[in-house]
Amino acid sequence: MKVLFTFSAFFITVFMHAQSSMNCNNLFVSLSSDGQNLYFSSDRHSPGGNYEIYKSDIDGVSNLIRLTNTSVNNLFAHESPDGSKVIWQSGDASTTSEIWMMNSNGTNQIQLTNNSVHDGFPNFSPTGQTIVFEAWDLDAYPEIFTMNSDGSNRTQITQVAGAYWQSAPIYDPTGNYIYVSMGYNADNHYTRMNTDGSNWVDITPPNSFGTSEGGLTFSPDGTKIIFLTTEFVGYNNGSDIIIADLDGSNWNQITTSNGGAYYYFPVWAASNDVYFSYNSNGSSYWSINKMTSAGANNVVLTNCSGVGVEEQLKVPCEFFPNPATDILTIQSELDVHVEIYDLMGANVLSVTGSEIDIVNLEKGMYNIVVLDSKQNILRRGKFIKE
Repeated sequence: MKVLFTFSAFFITVFMHAQSSMNCNNLFVSLSSDGQNLYFSSDRHSPGGNYEIYKSDIDGVSNLIRLTNTSVNNLFAHESPDGSKVIWQSGDASTTSEIWMMNSNGTNQIQLTNNSVHDGFPNFSPTGQTIVFEAWDLDAYPEIFTMNSDGSNRTQITQVAGAYWQSAPIYDPTGNYIYVSMGYNADNHYTRMNTDGSNWVDITPPNSFGTSEGGLTFSPDGTKIIFLTTEFVGYNNGSDIIIADLDGSNWNQITTSNGGAYYYFPVWAASNDVYFSYNSNGSSYWSINKMTSAGANNVVLTNCSGVGVEEQLKVPCEFFPNPATDILTIQSELDVHVEIYDLMGANVLSVTGSEIDIVNLEKGMYNIVVLDSKQNILRRGKFIKE
């Protein structure tokens, strides 16, 4: 099995934890563009099962909603700079993984890539017009690609023969550079390149086997990088978080793993808090935690409360009859807008009002999302058109 990131042995460890625990797992946190929400992957709906994308307030628990509902792992959610869209990797690092995009409330899910190679770990450019991602080339090892935000103009910008991997790319805040994790698997380090793939500059030194850096993001003011490393604990024995200058100098180790504890995929908020995935030494599950940028006050944010796509989320809202033939009625105290999708994620009906004419829909099952006038989700669910 290939890795979610590039630590193959660690990837297996993550899923061993998930399968052996009655608790849920929460991984790969990211921040919304306004800093008010968290996105993360969780198996809380089915502990030990697949991972779905969830969104919450910045505290990790309030206004929790589940954005995806599939049978595969959904990973690495990243919101567009204007806050309107979210891209993510659907599927593990295999030939079936693809990149998808949806509205930030989970509606209008669209597949951007569709081929027989791995496409994953997508990140928006600062303008939101371009997406950088990792993908297999003909050698079936990750290279770096870019595409337009609608999935067009797929362009490969690195080309290295053999098993040397280029993965987990991210634009710097200026949009002038792309930072990339490079290595053979358990010896990844970070390199910076121009957006056309030229002019490679090592940001962290090339590593020997068992030492890797990954999960790099930027400080809120764009003057620092923050990433994980196994430098101090060794291969498959935990990881720590480092803050450094943009050129990789002046390392500041803000965590001390002591072997076995994983501080993983950090993101740095404008509040000066750092959010990250955490697995303590001996724990059988992963949580989303928060600490200061100095490494103090490490606290768990996430719990395992269940929120399903068929749950009522905010205010009383019902739809009936179900199954329905011609009219679907929405019962709510608020003015509502309704989005209806087929099971492949295509939007088939978008209408405002409480009496929804579904006569022209083909027979079958559909997903429905009911929103208020401010685009807050009131209810998600499924109905059958007879």
